[in-house]
Amino acid sequence: MLTLMLTSDRGSVSINDRERTRCRRLTRHWTFFFSKVSQLSLSLKDPVSQTERKMSVCRQRAGDLVAAYSRSLEQQIVGRGSNLACRDEEVWTQAEGLLRDADAQEAHCLGLDPLRVMAESLAAAAAAAGGAAGAGRVRTGGGLQGLEKAFEVLEQAALNLYLGPWRDEYKVVKMYSGMFTHFIKPVLSMPQVEKLFGLLGYQASSSRSEQLRLQAPAGGGGGAASPSDLLCLSCAFFLARRECRLLRAALGKREGDAQWELSVVRERQRGHGPQAAMDNAKKSLASDQLMQPYDGEAEVDLYTDQHVKGGQREAA
Repeated sequence: MLTLMLTSDRGSVSINDRERTRCRRLTRHWTFFFSKVSQLSLSLKDPVSQTERKMSVCRQRAGDLVAAYSRSLEQQIVGRGSNLACRDEEVWTQAEGLLRDADAQEAHCLGLDPLRVMAESLAAAAAAAGGAAGAGRVRTGGGLQGLEKAFEVLEQAALNLYLGPWRDEYKVVKMYSGMFTHFIKPVLSMPQVEKLFGLLGYQASSSRSEQLRLQAPAGGGGGAASPSDLLCLSCAFFLARRECRLLRAALGKREGDAQWELSVVRERQRGHGPQAAMDNAKKSLASDQLMQPYDGEAEVDLYTDQHVKGGQREAA
């Protein structure tokens, strides 16, 4: 059974020699793979368009990020004997550079579309906040801050499977556990949960309604994700965390406002950088406010013989 923990002793997995060896072997494999991809792209004789060239460079930078992420993970395992989600400042800086410089959709090319996940979640939050008194604010545990934490939980789950796929405690995710209840349910719908955990190889249990069970590897496809895919997804969830953090910083005092957060994410989906997305969101929301219709009372009031004096209506 798996109950995801990020900061407690139960979440810091004890790493043995077998897992250290596995990590080193997979790191060498991943580095070799991206070196071959780079060589292949350089050997292409046919001319490529500027857009294709930019995408190729972006994919190469994403591959470099995965390699740096893998090296950081190995150093963490060897140095501290743990495999907690990445907090390496150098890797964080590298991820931030990728997100600032590249088109957002192209930067997120590691098997995950986090902007779509964020937009869906925030649209639901904005709709819920719009119908609540005094709202506009996302509920506690929601919004970009909540999504950042949810992506961290998913990163940890991917790392657990990457380093210890044979461990029985990782074969079942309990959706009623404290970790799941506090960090996943507030921001992700059930279809999103099934899709995101499905990337790791989990499927809804047929015998227990609130469990996700890891599928056995299948020769014809499906089942648990491969080690290289799990490493890639771990880094993809890490990059999604960094995306959330960048947008929260750009929002400043507007963080926590459901409509503002959604607007910024949608601007990012159009390819704008974090600050440009914020600037465009300001213009868009300002325009929406100017276009707000009069309420019914104001419309009727225009044609009455009543005067307003001191906030009170008087008959003419």
